[in-house]
This record gives sequence, structure tokens and C-alpha cells, in this order.
Amino acid sequence: MRIGNTAVKATGMASVIFWIIILPELSSDSVIALIPLSLIPIFICCLFTIVFTVFPVFWFLESTLSKQQIFKIYFPYYAIVVFTVSSIAIHQFKYDVFAIAFFTSAFFTLLQTWVWISKQDLYEKV
Repeated sequence: MRIGNTAVKATGMASVIFWIIILPELSSDSVIALIPLSLIPIFICCLFTIVFTVFPVFWFLESTLSKQQIFKIYFPYYAIVVFTVSSIAIHQFKYDVFAIAFFTSAFFTLLQTWVWISKQDLYEKV
């Protein structure tokens, strides 16, 4: 399975979204040096989130439904739940810019991950 490839793509996307939101709020130019270091925790967050929330849906249902059917049936509900959780979390953190950046990047990255997974063959050889 291509969990690693998906996690790397998700890390890139989440990093770009996160830093686009965060950089204008930071005053120090030395913060740019933190961008490469931030890839490690972002990768870990992406990997765990994908492995525990997206891949199980495909693993459990792919024997009875095609990936496209799984996407059409379950993606809208997943998107609604993730949007709701992200919105509540942002509100709980009192609209802090870091919370907005984290949950916004997580939301859009998870939605795109569904698209990537539904288009790839989960069992193709590396």
C-alpha cells in the first residue's frame, strides 16, 4: 500500500497551507529556519491521522465496494464531521492563529487525501 507516499504528499500540502497562514503573523525572519524542522511533526500528524481516520474506511469497505463508490458514499459525511470538529476546535482555542492554521491545514489535507486514495490502487506494488 502507498501509505508512505500519501503521507508525504499530505505533509507537503499541510506544510504549505500551515505556513502560508502563519508567516504573516510572525515578526522574526529567523522563524523561516523552523520551516524544515516543522516537517517532522507535520509528517507524524498527517501519518497518524491518515492511518487512523481515512485508510480504515477503505480497508474495511473495499472488499464490497469500489474506491469510487466508497468515496461517493462516505466522503461527504467524513467532510462534514471533520469540518465540524475543526470548527469547534478553532472556536475552543478562541480563534488563535496557530489553531486556525493547524485545523485549516488538517481539514483541507484530509479532504485531498480522500481524493488521492480513491484514485490510487491501494494494493499496487511499489
